[in-house]
Amino acid sequence: MQRYEFRVETIAFKRSSGSSSGKVKAKSKDEQLCEALNVWGKRGWRVAHIEFRPLMQAEETEAQVVLERSLGHWLLNEDDD
Repeated sequence: MQRYEFRVETIAFKRSSGSSSGKVKAKSKDEQLCEALNVWGKRGWRVAHIEFRPLMQAEETEAQVVLERSLGHWLLNEDDD
């Protein structure tokens, strides 16, 4: 029987911030999401579910991600959290 472990992570997307010389362009939400998922993917995690939620301030969102991986992979990988 295959066993899995799960974890829930929240990604708060960063947006552009003002500076004295104008706007500093932040990475797109897609780029930020891919970076976060690739970090977890290198540790053996894969996405089981993802949900996007708006925040109170306009144009801000966050993603709640449910990740899973085989329990056997985790037992063999002592360097992971």
